[in-house]
Amino acid sequence: MNRLVEPRPRGTKTRILSSETGDSYLERVAKYVPAEIVAAYLAIIGFAVSVPSGKLIAMILAFAVCLIATPLYLWRMGKGSKVKAVHLIISSIAFVVWAFAVGGAGGIFGADALNIYEPSWASIVLVIFTLASGLIEPREAA
Repeated sequence: MNRLVEPRPRGTKTRILSSETGDSYLERVAKYVPAEIVAAYLAIIGFAVSVPSGKLIAMILAFAVCLIATPLYLWRMGKGSKVKAVHLIISSIAFVVWAFAVGGAGGIFGADALNIYEPSWASIVLVIFTLASGLIEPREAA
């Protein structure tokens, strides 16, 4: 299985659960989430909160490095993919959404940094983004 979304050939119809050509909705949802980078971010944040001084800098650095790493990592993993640009953009946005949702009060969005974390909003944003991202169905170029 390719790490990046497989495009649907021009002229074929959308399929929700299974797909003979291109990825289905559920496959796209799973592939757009940069799970490896989100996991790395959570691990780094776990260490950053224990830094006695410079906690804010550590959290900002962790977020920035992971945000930059998302498209770079997926670009490298997607050698030969036909829809790199679309996937890299969506996955970069997905990283921010997931970092907001699962980083919780201890991450960059929490009280020790930006102080904008609200659990209810994090859940709402995560659900809406996840549902909407699967609707983005790249097609093969003409």
